[in-house]
Amino acid sequence: MRRLLEPCWWILFLKITSSVLHYVVCFPALTEGYVGSLHDNRQGSSAQVRRRKASGDPYWAYSGAYGPEHWVTSSVSCGGRHQSPIDILDQHARVGEEYQELQLDGFDVESSNKTWMKNTGKTVAILLKDDYFVSGAGLPGRFKAEKVEFHWGHSNGSAGSEHSINGRRFPVEVRES
Repeated sequence: MRRLLEPCWWILFLKITSSVLHYVVCFPALTEGYVGSLHDNRQGSSAQVRRRKASGDPYWAYSGAYGPEHWVTSSVSCGGRHQSPIDILDQHARVGEEYQELQLDGFDVESSNKTWMKNTGKTVAILLKDDYFVSGAGLPGRFKAEKVEFHWGHSNGSAGSEHSINGRRFPVEVRES
């Protein structure tokens, strides 16, 4: 068991991301139950859902014609209030002692050949098939880790993170689920 005791912003970031993902059903590239190729968006007009050639997943982006305000076109569950990406504001963030100690179990053991990586076109996902667990840091139990995703920008120094802190996006973001 490896413990990370050093208080860092990423522990808060991981906790908030985990909490948001617990309540957020919407993540267009990973959401089950997509709406068909034609679907009414929030404004009531029909829109063709563009799909990725390799995977068939609906195409989405963080801005422009396929940005977050249009994600509902690909999946009706993306039309709610608690949606990703989120902007974490310092003045609303609260750090308690219970969030300082994140426990990672099994991550110090060499993985089997069942663990593999997948490039989704927007992220690289490491699909964890062995027993990896996350607990502590205020989580309400011990959770099996199934995937680690990396989001990055188009070039070094570009804003590739999905979420932001005080409106600032970072070159890379790691998300565990």
